[in-house]
Amino acid sequence: MKQKGEKERIEKGQGRKLTYPKEIDDEILKWFLEKHDFQLAVSTEMLKQQAKIVVTPTNPAFRASDGWAQRFKRRHNLVMRARTSMAQKLPGDLESKVESFRDKVRSIRNRTDIDYRLLGNMDETPVFFDIVPGRTVEVKGRKTVRVRTTGAEKRHFTVVLSCTANGDILPPMIIFKGKTKRSIKGLTAPPGVIIAHQEKGWMDGELMLKWLDGVWNKSCQFNQPGAESLL
Repeated sequence: MKQKGEKERIEKGQGRKLTYPKEIDDEILKWFLEKHDFQLAVSTEMLKQQAKIVVTPTNPAFRASDGWAQRFKRRHNLVMRARTSMAQKLPGDLESKVESFRDKVRSIRNRTDIDYRLLGNMDETPVFFDIVPGRTVEVKGRKTVRVRTTGAEKRHFTVVLSCTANGDILPPMIIFKGKTKRSIKGLTAPPGVIIAHQEKGWMDGELMLKWLDGVWNKSCQFNQPGAESLL
């Protein structure tokens, strides 16, 4: 009869011996099922981190490797599942537009011999407050994969990113939704990062001027006449 704490062999065909008591393996499974019942997404990395927490006290050498995670899921009939989504269709003339822009930049460069530090690219992108994972550990055979969210998966702020043709990355600008300065009261950011607000949370003419003054003009030295207005 096996003593408590002795290494136990897992079911036939499911891999190597456990390096910790089976009760701990059951504890990890219980943790997963609790998250699953609450419809919280559980990634393989989360599973490995939880295993380290509960196994390390009895086995300090335990690594919670990718191989361990695969064997754990196989032992308990778990698989990785992806939530379905519709991909945005790209414009049919996208490549021609990109090439046209490149030709325009080459033309300006050849005509003026402008410094690449004065050629920039700027765009804005939404960042959502609640980023719903695309994949989660799920019980094998389940047809529906539900993931609980905070309800803020559609709420977002805007990040303005920019760089120059020589590879310099310029400081970002973050725009939150709000009519007044109260919407960003108390928010702090690293040096150089601009925090702003706008009624709908995106770039407008007023904020564009603020970006030009606070990011572009401070990051680029316009030492060539008319360089700032070439585009």
